[in-house]
Amino acid sequence: MPAKNIWIALWLLLSGTSLIAQKADPGLPDSLLRQLALTTDSARRAGIYLELSGWHERRDVALSRKFAEMALNTGTDSIQPEAYNKIGRSYFYQNQPDSAIAFFLRSTEAFEARGNPDKAAAVRISAGAAQMRQGRYQEALTAFFEGLGYFESARDSMQMGKTYNNIATIYGELGDVDHAIEYGEKALAIFRQYGLAQFRLITLPNLAGQYARQGDTLRARTYFREAEKLAGQMDEPFALARIYNNLGNLYLDSNRDSSEYY
Repeated sequence: MPAKNIWIALWLLLSGTSLIAQKADPGLPDSLLRQLALTTDSARRAGIYLELSGWHERRDVALSRKFAEMALNTGTDSIQPEAYNKIGRSYFYQNQPDSAIAFFLRSTEAFEARGNPDKAAAVRISAGAAQMRQGRYQEALTAFFEGLGYFESARDSMQMGKTYNNIATIYGELGDVDHAIEYGEKALAIFRQYGLAQFRLITLPNLAGQYARQGDTLRARTYFREAEKLAGQMDEPFALARIYNNLGNLYLDSNRDSSEYY
């Protein structure tokens, strides 16, 4: 019997993004600002603005967008595609998908015009993630599969793994458990192969939830416990709380003592 009350986190992976905080040099912004004060070269200033935008992306979204806009205002054509991308990402993180999609599409077109299909494909994945937030699942799937086609031909395993995860997420939302598991397992295999613990911690509980929906509680428990161990090693209390809640619900009908423990 399929398990009830299993909560699945619908994490969407943008290109170049980790959803678990990464440590960065806290002195980097001051260093970049000092460099900015010492140069009048517009291309160099644009590059510094983009670096500042990237540093602030998950810390101060509005400031990140401001620096990306400043990079655009330098008039340096070569940085336009990435500046559009960063502006789109800022809108994505502020849950403004319409604006995010508009800038992602401008970025995609600009990368393609400059002969950068790899970067265009990566930004197309971000556009798909924004479309999914709007419930435009079929359009998002189209964007993901278009990007995936490029990544598979280029053998870009990292981007393949992230895209498989996003495709699994959409199928899960659509209630297509078999395809959600198929693509989730593909993502997990890549994350295991490359030792990407932060992405495994995202994929494992989601796969466990899909197996629970399918009625395979043994596989669900195995994956939840693997995720529990990983979250403990990584000191991720939010992830642990989510996993414990799901394990408690999973045991609710079969083992009341274990359910109360979790």
